[in-house]
Amino acid sequence: MCKVVADGDGLGVLLDAGSPATAGIRRRPGVIIAPCDSRGLPTGGRSRARAVFGAPGLAAEYRVAMMNKYGFTTALALGLTRLTHGLTATTAVRLTPAGTAWPLLCPDWRPPSDYSPN
Repeated sequence: MCKVVADGDGLGVLLDAGSPATAGIRRRPGVIIAPCDSRGLPTGGRSRARAVFGAPGLAAEYRVAMMNKYGFTTALALGLTRLTHGLTATTAVRLTPAGTAWPLLCPDWRPPSDYSPN
């Protein structure tokens, strides 16, 4: 499962710098994206997109956006990754869809007042 943030008319993701996905995008930047639910199960049709690697500053922006969107557990996971592997462990990837109309992001979720992460 991959955490996604909005980036203008595209999507932003963080990938492990040494992962097979990163190597595959370097070889072939065309990817297929689809909307998914919170468990990673597809909820809609797939569409083509182009993946472009971002600068280290973009990775920092994506980290902050993911912490704001997904909350404490993501902040903790990103913090542990930073402590154990440093800032070069993740690579920012911007996905730009081929079409113009694509409902891949839901509105920002806000927890109810009685929500507890425990």
